[in-house]
Amino acid sequence: MYKVGLFISVFPTVLFGPILRYTDLAEQIRLRRTTTIGAFGAGWERLVMGSAKLVILAVPLNAVAMSIFANSALRDQVGSTPMTLAWLGLLAFCLQFYLAFSGYSDMAIGLARMFGFSLKANFNYPYTAHSVTNFWERWNISLCRWCYVYVFIVLGGRRAKRVVSGRAIKPRNFALRNYFVMWMLMGLWHGISWNTLAFGIWFFIFVLFEWIISLERKEKSSWLRSLYVLPVVAVGWIFLASQSIYDSFTYISNLLGINNNGFYGDMVGVYLKECGPVIVLAVIASTPIASRLFGWIEQRKNGPATYFLAMGHILIMLVLVYFCFVYANEMPTVPLIRFPNF
Repeated sequence: MYKVGLFISVFPTVLFGPILRYTDLAEQIRLRRTTTIGAFGAGWERLVMGSAKLVILAVPLNAVAMSIFANSALRDQVGSTPMTLAWLGLLAFCLQFYLAFSGYSDMAIGLARMFGFSLKANFNYPYTAHSVTNFWERWNISLCRWCYVYVFIVLGGRRAKRVVSGRAIKPRNFALRNYFVMWMLMGLWHGISWNTLAFGIWFFIFVLFEWIISLERKEKSSWLRSLYVLPVVAVGWIFLASQSIYDSFTYISNLLGINNNGFYGDMVGVYLKECGPVIVLAVIASTPIASRLFGWIEQRKNGPATYFLAMGHILIMLVLVYFCFVYANEMPTVPLIRFPNF
């Protein structure tokens, strides 16, 4: 019983994941854990990187995104959200949503590592996915796995139910029903509203389409796949960023420039002047560029420049810690991760 209590009390994962099953930590709880200096340092580094994502990048982007989405929802102000401003707001929301979520997860993983627990990554650069299905294999991995195991598989998975009300159901139709239920529940996990239901239906449609045409079995080739994925995912986020279905479609029409709101607004330049560098850093943090750079540094720590690379690595961490404390004092009291009616 004390082992179950220990699992429940792993506090770093309680609020924002990763979502754990007992089997994920059972072996680590059973064995005697040892916390080495190296493991503690790696956990501290992960904690700092997660904090930097959240405090330095996600906070200012959240302010930009929420301001633009709020202006778009003002129905009595025609021309308040020009086309370029709407795209800037959507870009800011996509970046801050990923950075806030993955930042919280990195902080939890880092804290757990400092206490001797090794947790799996919860995000794997989802914006570089080659399909919508692959995106959800990279985004909030623990949530998707939990829903697959405890919803899709429990309902029967892809197996056919022999007889229902005197007639057999084909395996494909049975799996279709199970997928639909799973995606509805994944939508409702983000809050109880029509927007979250629309969010679940939106992604269900594209995952179903890829399943029907067997997209995942085809050769994973060009970057054109990612160009198809990004707009689909971005539109899905609009349903979470907006407070109603009407506001969602209003924002989409602003993106397409069909609301007679114009193409360019002065606020675009203002926002870019304030947050342009942050957007660039956020894009880099949302791709494998930074991790590959740190990997390159690790590979060369045994070379002639070992001392300078190690000191540079430590200096970067200390600078991030400093800016995290500075920006933490200016963090808003409203939550960074907000869902409709939640």
